[in-house]
Amino acid sequence: MSEKRAPWRLLAGLHRRRGEAVEAELRQALRELQSLEDALHAQREQRAQRQLQCEQRTQQQAQLSAAPRLCIASWLEGERHREDLARQLQAAEQALQRAQDACDAQQEQIAGVRTRLARHNSQAEQYQQRADRLARQCAEQRELAEDEEIAETVVARARLHPGMRAVRR
Repeated sequence: MSEKRAPWRLLAGLHRRRGEAVEAELRQALRELQSLEDALHAQREQRAQRQLQCEQRTQQQAQLSAAPRLCIASWLEGERHREDLARQLQAAEQALQRAQDACDAQQEQIAGVRTRLARHNSQAEQYQQRADRLARQCAEQRELAEDEEIAETVVARARLHPGMRAVRR
């Protein structure tokens, strides 16, 4: 009997180990997701800071441009400063665009991780269902084996019964 049950135990053990491997992959995927979300949060903070700097620089540029009554030297200095601010603004806008691109790329990575996580969850559910089905089948096999043993015992006892021996002769 134990030889008949051994493959079921091996198969159940195999499914359990597969489930554990899937759980480990799920934990790793969750850690990756958390890391990506932390990075995304940091990128958003940087983007907000850069946006604020851009707005401040734009206000400074507007203030410098709104003072037409300054003397020529002051105006030329203002123009140089405005050009410097324009370069800084352009650099900030480029940095902001790079940050947005990085944010978009991270969003895609997060979506990929979520897709993998959903797939792993689905696989884990399938493995659990298979393990449950195998456990039920093992229980049914045990019950059948016990029923066979009981039937064999009843037949053997019936053969040994004196009335049955007389009927056979």
